[in-house]
Order: sequence, then C-alpha cells, then structure tokens
Amino acid sequence: MGCVHNHRQETFSVTTRHLATQGVLSRTISSVLTAALATTLLLVPPAGAQTAKPEPVRQLGTVVRVVDGDTIITDIGGQQHRIRVTGINAMELTDYDEGELKGDCHAVKATRVMKDLVLGKEVRFIAQDKNSTSGDRLRRRIQLLDGKKTDPAAKLLRQGLALWLPNKTEHRPNKHYAKLAADAARARKGLWNSQACGMGPDQGARLEVKVKWQGKETVTITNHSAAPVNLTNWWLRDSSKHGNLAHGYTFKAGTVVPAGGSIVVYSTKGANGPGQHNWGLPNPVFDNVTKAPTNMADGAYLFDPQGDVRAAQQYTPKAFIQFP
Repeated sequence: MGCVHNHRQETFSVTTRHLATQGVLSRTISSVLTAALATTLLLVPPAGAQTAKPEPVRQLGTVVRVVDGDTIITDIGGQQHRIRVTGINAMELTDYDEGELKGDCHAVKATRVMKDLVLGKEVRFIAQDKNSTSGDRLRRRIQLLDGKKTDPAAKLLRQGLALWLPNKTEHRPNKHYAKLAADAARARKGLWNSQACGMGPDQGARLEVKVKWQGKETVTITNHSAAPVNLTNWWLRDSSKHGNLAHGYTFKAGTVVPAGGSIVVYSTKGANGPGQHNWGLPNPVFDNVTKAPTNMADGAYLFDPQGDVRAAQQYTPKAFIQFP
C-alpha cells in the first residue's frame, strides 16, 4: 500500500504482476457486488407490496360473550374471535365473573349496556384494514342489523360511559366519536358527572388540565380554588392505557396543588423542581394532531379516587374541549 501511496503512476503500469493482481481484485470485487445485489433483492419487497393498500373487511358474526365495555367474543364463520371495539375505551373491570361484575366506577354499567346491545345478536364487523388488531384482539367497528345501523360504541360515548380512543388505522369514526364524547362532557353524563361515583375529596375545587403534546410532553394541572387540593391517589391518563393498569399516572401521597397554583406532569422525564412530576413512560403518550382523513388527537383526564373525571382537556384538529 505504501508503494501505491507514494508512486501513483505505478498503479497504471502494465506488467504481468499488476495484471494478475488486478484480475484477482476484479474477480473479488465482482463476487462481492454480486452477493450484495442478491442480498438487496431479497430485502427489497416487490413493487406491489410497497404500494399495497389496506384491505377493508365487512363480516357478519354472532356475539357470544361481552367481556367488558369495549371487548367482546364473537363467532364468525364457525370460529371464535376476540374483538376490540374501535374508537372507545371503557373503564376496566377487576372481576369478570358473569354473576358479579366488579371494577372501576362506570366499568360495570358500560359492560351491561354493551351486553344489552349486542349479546346473542348477529352484528356486522367493519374494519378499514382486515389486519387491524389490538394485542390478540381484532379491532373492529360494530353495526347492529336493526335497520338503523345502530353503533354500540357511539351509544356508550353518548352516555358518557367510555373515553374517545382515536386510531390511526381505523380512523373513519374519529371525528364523529370526538364530537359525541365532547357532547357527553358538556351534558355532564356518566364519566363527566363529577359526583356520579360518590362525593370525592375537595368536591368543590375548580381544577383545570392543559396538555402540551408537542416536543417535551407535559400536563399542567391548575387549581383555581382558594384552598389547596390534595391529589393523593388521584390519577392522570390519556385516552389509552399507560402505567398502572388503566390508571395511568397515580399521584403519590402528599401531592398538593396549591391554591391559585399549578403542578406539571412530564409524560417521560424532565421534572427537576418543586411541583414537577415524572410519569416515567419510555415514549411520548399523547397523540399529535393530524388533519383529515385521520383526524387524530387525544386528551388528558384527571380522575379522583372514586373514579370520577374531575378535570380534562380533549383536543381535536379544530378545537379544545375543556372540562369542566
């Protein structure tokens, strides 16, 4: 190599030794390039695979069991499937025994409403992508065959028995469902009735939640009351489930929002002073806003220990819905 570096003209000298060397190098380089090309062809999917669109599906099936407010088991063509209902997140059950359901406030009622609507009935299952799943469950919209195309998920949202859960793939109902959830919040139905689960601590407190979903994610909780509010065992979550079961971030004992003051929760890390808290999630939790056709967004929901939503902000591509 030193010879080549110091005397560049020798590279081009036509001698038997150099020609032999070049022949070996040429064959070696050719072999390497051939192998690389073959590997590349194996890794690159066919052109059709790159442009293939999701395949929608519409199937009929009979609901054989309602697990909870957003999960059912159905028989489709003689095979049983677990179905995750698109667009909603009901509160969680802790005891799934058919005879004595137990769970978070509103969970049992959401389950019973879903049972009344679909159990034992033949319904239509709809997806924009037949491969849409949530864990081991198929993600599907449900439509009753009642002549009115009744949507059970919409029913739960109207009654305030579920949070709006937008989805990037199954995005068709996102905009409609966001409006239904906002209407239920304004009407103080279900989850949005701050006394539905009983009198909570500091019941008269005026709390406000604000989400920053871009960049370093934070949720700011402000107390507009004249007295401090103790948030021990209250929890904060988005529309999905992150953290301790469905409770998201649970505030530790002694967490207080001062009168006229605020505290800040970082979804990942970033807290570095008084009144700042780390949720500690490995990744950002709040969905960014997207315009049509996906209409993605999210929300932050502050629950008291009884299970009532005491303050929330649901954001959409066009509006912020503040509760209360």
